[in-house]
Amino acid sequence: ETFSTEASVVEFDETFPVEVARLNRQVVFEAQKDDVDSLLGGHLMFLHTMMVQQKLEGVEIVNFGQGGRLGRYPIHFHMCNSVANSLISKNVIRSSNQRCVVIHGSHNAQVIDNVAYDTAGHCYILEDGAEVGNTFKRNLGAKTRALTAGIG
Repeated sequence: ETFSTEASVVEFDETFPVEVARLNRQVVFEAQKDDVDSLLGGHLMFLHTMMVQQKLEGVEIVNFGQGGRLGRYPIHFHMCNSVANSLISKNVIRSSNQRCVVIHGSHNAQVIDNVAYDTAGHCYILEDGAEVGNTFKRNLGAKTRALTAGIG
């Protein structure tokens, strides 16, 4: 089969690889759109929870992240030290205003099988690079755009 546009022609057959992901979940956290600041959304932060296992699995997060505001991301481990056996898995992050899953000063978390769609900035990051023992596996980021705000 052939796909063509004015600019190019791409030929492929049934082995043409594509990414497929379900973009909704039964449980939804959705922040309201702010009429004054379109980059203002919700944020979820695990804050200073050293040695406390955290688990967020199978939820949909919509319009989270606060563009241009440092530390305000859809899912954020902040200065937790060791969070062994913590799991962020099988979630969907849609229409993020700033990043997706950010780990800062936290160690030994697992970020597995998440989907991020229509988001701003890097999706899955270690904030300082000093974080250790964290696992990122089979996470998908699609329709990712540049951050429009200055910090974050």
